Amino acid sequence: MCNYKRLTVEETLEIYETYMRKDFPPIELKPFSHIERMMNLGLYDSFAFHEEGRFIGYALCSENRNRDAVLLDYFAVASDMRGKGYGQKALAMLWQIYQEYEMVILESENPEFFENEQDHQKKLRRVRFYEEKCGMTKCDFTTRLFGVEYVIMAKGCKAKADSALAAQKLKEIYQVLVKPEAYRQHFLIRR
Repeated sequence: MCNYKRLTVEETLEIYETYMRKDFPPIELKPFSHIERMMNLGLYDSFAFHEEGRFIGYALCSENRNRDAVLLDYFAVASDMRGKGYGQKALAMLWQIYQEYEMVILESENPEFFENEQDHQKKLRRVRFYEEKCGMTKCDFTTRLFGVEYVIMAKGCKAKADSALAAQKLKEIYQVLVKPEAYRQHFLIRR
């Protein structure tokens, strides 16, 4: 049976060094000091998922100040556990953790921006996974954040996952997550 553990700052650093540096391109990876600052403010959570004592993946989530919306900032399944349904199980646990929130939002790299056909197919598979297997709804807007193009998806918990509310909540989250100057310079919503 799958279970999760909420991680301390030190445990999150271990996940960051051991897994995140391999799982995410450098342009998408925040400095750990930024994650630590948000955790110390109580607006950032990290989780490790296990099944029968075996590590299966992790999630790092950022909240808005009202604590009614959360951004799935980083999510990955351990490379040797992929394709076995663990991603769905881990996300189902997250939906339970945040069931009292209005919505959970995530960014997935936009398939319209790709380096080669393999990259394009990988991004398409990821979006389909979130829609078809995890119950996420694709919003009618995209974002560009620090030079990376994203499709935005939402899962309604206490509110309907509509695009207008998702855009508002995403702005609130990023206004907490990044400094005001960086927010103005590097956060763009496209409709």
